[in-house]
Amino acid sequence: MDLLYFIRLFKRNIVILFGVPLLLSVVVYYFVRNQEKVYQSEAIIYTGITTGYSIESTVQRSTDFFSTSAQFDNMINLLKSRQTVVETSLRLLAQDLSLEHYNPQYISKENYALLQQSIPQRIKDLVVKNNKNGVERKKEEQVHLLEKEIHSLEKKIRKKRNLAARESSTFSGNQPNAKSRRPQDFGVEKNKAKLSISANGNFVTHTVLPGESLATIADRYGISRGELIQLNGLSNGNISPGQSLIIQKLPSRSSSKQYHVVKPGESLYTIAKRYGINIS
Repeated sequence: MDLLYFIRLFKRNIVILFGVPLLLSVVVYYFVRNQEKVYQSEAIIYTGITTGYSIESTVQRSTDFFSTSAQFDNMINLLKSRQTVVETSLRLLAQDLSLEHYNPQYISKENYALLQQSIPQRIKDLVVKNNKNGVERKKEEQVHLLEKEIHSLEKKIRKKRNLAARESSTFSGNQPNAKSRRPQDFGVEKNKAKLSISANGNFVTHTVLPGESLATIADRYGISRGELIQLNGLSNGNISPGQSLIIQKLPSRSSSKQYHVVKPGESLYTIAKRYGINIS
């Protein structure tokens, strides 16, 4: 075969020589275009107890049946020893207890549920999660719950204070006289509160209903418990149903009395007409 024959053979099969590899490259690229570009491989290095090879040297050493058997016996005894079993079991138990939910990579769902039921809480508290044991985690959860309750109570207190302030401002607004004050001025329904004006017109009183206390009454009318005790001169916080409590002092009205000396021929009608008094 000379060079000229080789050139003619190359020209005759040039399509096959270039077309087949190109087509194969396109097909391979199409089927592997979405595959991951990172791969992971694992290998087990055998140190060669039986063969005589090791990772330290590629030269085979002479092997002895008795020494090889003794090494295998030592390895098996080490794996079966109580210390190894205990340490391995504790590590596996701690690993499974540290899981928040079951993970099929470590434990199945059924075994995880069985483990949670069979392990007492004092053992679970020994597991350290995020550098905290069970007792510390419980304290932290209790602190978070208390903070939430405190924030909720603060919101309720602010809401009640704002409501009491609006009711108090409504009650203490400009009104013509004390007798025009009604229970709804306090923002209280008539069927739930018994308000009245004292005989001398100087106080607004509340009749205690069953189940009421100083705190609920003070909160209802927007005043403090201490003010309620001071207004009524109470030595303690004990009250009873039917008892009248002073809610607010009304401005005292100065009343000046006038006297008329009856003259002969005057009547009650004429005297009342003179002073503009209705006697009906």
